[in-house]
Amino acid sequence: MDDLDNEDQWIADNLNSTFCIRWYDKSGDHRKSYYPNSRFTTYYKRNLRHRTNGPAYVQLYTTSFSPALEEWWINGEKVPCSSQEDFEKLMKLKAFW
Repeated sequence: MDDLDNEDQWIADNLNSTFCIRWYDKSGDHRKSYYPNSRFTTYYKRNLRHRTNGPAYVQLYTTSFSPALEEWWINGEKVPCSSQEDFEKLMKLKAFW
């Protein structure tokens, strides 16, 4: 399961002097980090950036210097795509390689 379930644990702390909320599953694996001040979220699986049902990295903060950003990752590797539809097509192609 890529989304967080109700039984995950969360911890709020200051990571490198930046306020961060981190979620962990029952086994202690890091699942998600959210930085409210920077307005970005990163999803993890086994401590690697990973998500199959949406972008693994999402930055919502938008200015002329910092536009919104979404990145798709699987097992710690960045997938070169710009939408969920592109990501799913690439994963289907990769399954046949």
